[in-house]
Amino acid sequence: MSGINLIDPVAGGVLAASVIPPLILLYFLKLRRRQRVISCTLLWKKSIEDLRANAPFQKLRKSLLLFLQLLALALLALAIMQPQLKSGRRTGGRVIIMIDNSASMSATDLEGGRSRLDDAKDKARRLVEAMQSGGLFGGTADECMVIAFNEKAEVLCNFTTARQPLLRAIDAVRPTDRRTAIDDALKLARAHTTITDPDNEQLVMEGKPGTIELFSDGAIADFQRQVRRGETLNFYPIGAPDADNVAFSSVAAERPYDSPAAIQVFAGLVNFNQTGVECTVQMSVNGDSNVGWIRVVRMEAATIDASTGQLVPGRSNVVFGPFEQPAAAVIEVANLRQDDLAVDNTAWLVTPPAKALRTAVVAPQLSLTHDAFAGMKLLQTSDTLSGEQFDALAAGGSGGSGGGGGAERYDVIIIDQHEPRSLPPGRYINLGSRLPIEALAMGEPVEGFEIADWTREHPIMQHVNLDNLLIRSLRPLVSADRVRVLVEAGSGTLSAPAIVEYTAGGVQIIHLTFRPVETNWFWHPSWVMFMVNTIEYLGLSGSATTERTLSPGDPIITRLPAGATEVRLRTPDGASHGLSPDDLNEVSWGRTDRAGFYDITWKAGGADGSRRFAVNLLDEPESHITPRTELKWGDEKVTGEGAAGGLQTPLWPFAIGVCLLVLLLEWWVYHRRGYR
Repeated sequence: MSGINLIDPVAGGVLAASVIPPLILLYFLKLRRRQRVISCTLLWKKSIEDLRANAPFQKLRKSLLLFLQLLALALLALAIMQPQLKSGRRTGGRVIIMIDNSASMSATDLEGGRSRLDDAKDKARRLVEAMQSGGLFGGTADECMVIAFNEKAEVLCNFTTARQPLLRAIDAVRPTDRRTAIDDALKLARAHTTITDPDNEQLVMEGKPGTIELFSDGAIADFQRQVRRGETLNFYPIGAPDADNVAFSSVAAERPYDSPAAIQVFAGLVNFNQTGVECTVQMSVNGDSNVGWIRVVRMEAATIDASTGQLVPGRSNVVFGPFEQPAAAVIEVANLRQDDLAVDNTAWLVTPPAKALRTAVVAPQLSLTHDAFAGMKLLQTSDTLSGEQFDALAAGGSGGSGGGGGAERYDVIIIDQHEPRSLPPGRYINLGSRLPIEALAMGEPVEGFEIADWTREHPIMQHVNLDNLLIRSLRPLVSADRVRVLVEAGSGTLSAPAIVEYTAGGVQIIHLTFRPVETNWFWHPSWVMFMVNTIEYLGLSGSATTERTLSPGDPIITRLPAGATEVRLRTPDGASHGLSPDDLNEVSWGRTDRAGFYDITWKAGGADGSRRFAVNLLDEPESHITPRTELKWGDEKVTGEGAAGGLQTPLWPFAIGVCLLVLLLEWWVYHRRGYR
């Protein structure tokens, strides 16, 4: 991996051509001397050696002086050419090799259709081989580590001076469809360059800041704020400057309220090319497509904002439907135009079947809870039951309402101002009543609570703001060990769960430890949103599909029916993994690195069940795949290096030094001959 480069070979060549031939010619010339008669030639032997050839030239003889003079001139000419030896990159410290494996690094815009990640790995291998090669000018090998990063980072090889573990770690870098961020990678690198004094557990000494060798296309949103004093960055930009990409930036499907058996699909496209393009967009439902589901979209070119210098992509929207689809649907929207990044050319959706939920409100009299939702299209039937009717229903009777059957005929039962004697299997929303469940036992009322925190990512909390919720009276749970706390309330130094989730024995409950009518929330729009979310969450939790769309890296968390066994998850690449439900019958999977469908299957009650999740990129910064050739590192700008090669060690000082030694030797030889 080493070699010699000449910065200015012409100047050295001109000098050599100008000086060396005349020097050689001088050794051909014969001195012309006048003849004199002497008595003896014994003392004149050395002086007449040059008279043995015919004038004006003599035969060139072996001469140490000529060799030394030619060598000195050659070294001088070489020094003027400014030779540089490509040797290992020596930093005198630790080297962190960071390889970007985010979605944009899967772009195939390089020669021969090679991906950017493959090119980055090749350059990283060459760098490792150069750094670990040793040699005359290489010095000792640096300690290196390998980190693969996207929005998360993974150490593939810790610090070592051995070449093979580093090369194996580079080979182990796999592509992902995640976003790009460098924060986690730098935290990992800095953690590994920190040295702890083994003799003093309290003392932590910061080691010499490492040298970061960054292989990326440069689309790193959080890069500028990550610099630390003393750190060194060498940046290797990956990708072709004329990369071509048109991407989906959004996709959604909804069932109109006035036609719940129909579906309408919306998709947004962005064009990052500075020329207009024409795309053919096709939708398929459950693997089938038709002519009516094809759209030809003409997209405007991307432009450069004159004030910021940033690229502004061209945009277009596509709408399909409404079309009749009462059953569950797996929807795929594809851009058939080929470009350099395939992952954002397709978007997937999973929509649940058309279902108007049937609910029951249990209250001693007509409740405000029922009035608030009586007009919702979401509710096909909303029955109001008295406490006695519900208790009869729970005991196995009809409860006095039409339709026959017991509590199982309702998708969701809302309990308001009633303390039931028993709860049959089902899904419940309890609005502050005492329930015959030990895990939900409540103490005496405590007054004056405000909301301290809530689990914003939970489905029932989507678009729900609890910042200004005031609770006049709350009954704290005796124990919160067997429930999942979703909302935490506080009163001075006292904190208590306000909303919890409980699942056991076929019973699933969203339980409030306060009565909504004793708060200011009951009259706020977020209360309506909370109830809508909760009814959908409980009522649709048994559906075979889910409409939630995930991004790469988002965890899959879902609750399975009680007693589910043989739980398996199938990833987009076809791999199958076993999952184990927890105490709340939930399973989770965090390695959603690739876009596509993730399928969970199980067996419960003698029947097979399944649930599908769609993972889409839908990220404009990641789809903007034009490589950056310059990064802002603190107050400095770092220009990318064309290739990973190693340090260029200048050799001209060595040539000058050897030339001087040769001249000294030539002087010594000349004078030694003269004094013989």
